Amino acid sequence: SYKIAGFQTTRSMPAVGYTFVESGVIYVKAQATANDLVLANVGTLVNGKTIKVSTSTSDEGNGQYNLNASYADLGITAVGFVTYLDGSGNKVTIYTDAYNVIQ
Repeated sequence: SYKIAGFQTTRSMPAVGYTFVESGVIYVKAQATANDLVLANVGTLVNGKTIKVSTSTSDEGNGQYNLNASYADLGITAVGFVTYLDGSGNKVTIYTDAYNVIQ
């Protein structure tokens, strides 16, 4: 039987010196670690399931993003992320800890 898990992320960018690029949730419908759930791994497999990304459509530096996803017996694991340009133009992505749901 399927269940629904909800993940909510909040971002807050400094007004000066940084440029917001994108944010969202990386997830897989299996158990995984934070090291598995990075943008470079989207589309690859972990524990036989494909790592996916859901991105916010907002281009505001401050905001929230919610993801509701169904899952089955393997559970679901997710991390939030935000990508921005720093004051020197370097692209930086930061991630939350991994959150696992098993029931």
